[in-house]
Amino acid sequence: MIAGAALRIVPVRWHSWDAHVLEEDRPVCTIDVAGVRDRARFTLAGESYEIVSAGILPRRFRLERDGRVVASAERSGLWRRGFEVSAGDRSLAFRPTALLRRRFQLLHGDRVVGHFAPDGWLTRRARAMFPADIPLPIRIFIVFLGLTLWRRAARAAGS
Repeated sequence: MIAGAALRIVPVRWHSWDAHVLEEDRPVCTIDVAGVRDRARFTLAGESYEIVSAGILPRRFRLERDGRVVASAERSGLWRRGFEVSAGDRSLAFRPTALLRRRFQLLHGDRVVGHFAPDGWLTRRARAMFPADIPLPIRIFIVFLGLTLWRRAARAAGS
């Protein structure tokens, strides 16, 4: 059993990758995903955050607040669908639970500490459970990584 803080992710519109993030059914923020270059922004407790992408092979992302890097993520490998996440002194891995699945797990070392999964087969609604000691902006950053992997898979499938 994973102890932590549960997040619900609800698409803003059926044709959009923007998503509302709720914690215990309370709205926390809306992730506003830019149409190009896998960028996004969100506001949390009056603080603005931006997620920017860098690099092509491997793809990297940075979570920034006021131009300062809060967390970063780098693809686990060229052919892998996961990320190595760094936030302060913490290193985490965000990996799929199985080939061709939309479920992901968050690992600290070899220990599963969280997960991100769709609510069903044909939906972009999702639930995430991450440790409560991970700051909320970083948990939202990890949600963005999951949405980005889903978005890329949808593009590759032609939908």
